[in-house]
Amino acid sequence: MEIPTEFIQVFPLIGSRIGGQIVYVRFYNLTQWPVDIIWMRSAATPTKYATLKKQQWIDIQTYEGHPWIFRRSLDGAPMVINQEEIFWPQPVARNYIVRNSLFITTPLMSLAELSARRLLLPGSTFDQNQFLGLPPRLKSLIITIKAQEKAYRASSVKIPMPVEPRNRPPPAAPNPGQR
Repeated sequence: MEIPTEFIQVFPLIGSRIGGQIVYVRFYNLTQWPVDIIWMRSAATPTKYATLKKQQWIDIQTYEGHPWIFRRSLDGAPMVINQEEIFWPQPVARNYIVRNSLFITTPLMSLAELSARRLLLPGSTFDQNQFLGLPPRLKSLIITIKAQEKAYRASSVKIPMPVEPRNRPPPAAPNPGQR
């Protein structure tokens, strides 16, 4: 059974506001996967800005009210910044140039989702015979994830932008318990 890709919403229905103060950000990829950095130009219209490999970072000048999302390049799985799937830039202070350091991480997933995504990774030895023995809920989740991956691969976001990420080690990630 397969879900038609036209019924899958790959990107959130959000877009950039006109205007807004300039915001300087530095995105660090702290995941073990390559991550696509995507600016949501208008409702559900993504513009791929760069792909960051593990430990890479990139400086971006954006604007207040311009949303950014992050997807694992491999399959389109959402990644997060500060436990949020959508980053909305906020100005820090007027008359100062401050670059916000933001850390892209893997979101907390249910055990079922982790299991399904692990079975679908390239190089996995999972086959159709093993699929038959899975619980119905896990089968349904695998079918949904495969449809989302197919829709992400078919999306126009896969066209890379000419931006060079950097490879210096990131600073220590903030302790989630401290604010």
